[in-house]
Amino acid sequence: STPASDPVLGGRANRLPAVTDMAPVPWPPGPIRTERLVLRKPEARDRTAVIELFSSPEVGTYLGGRQRRDELEQSMPEPGSAGLHSRGG
Repeated sequence: STPASDPVLGGRANRLPAVTDMAPVPWPPGPIRTERLVLRKPEARDRTAVIELFSSPEVGTYLGGRQRRDELEQSMPEPGSAGLHSRGG
């Protein structure tokens, strides 16, 4: 059976647009921005806020339980280490 006569496609195979012009995509992508949110790589300055977030009882309710702050302090990479990205300047 040919794609045009394929019962699953119902003859639509000949009408699908071809992907011919794909521009290169920068990688890694820059921050993703919306009206209320910016998604970006973690930075060293985020460490304290992340520890606060994951040690919060309210957040823990939705993530399987609160994590102990002292354990987070020990396990979270220090600013400037390979685990967190420093911002130049």
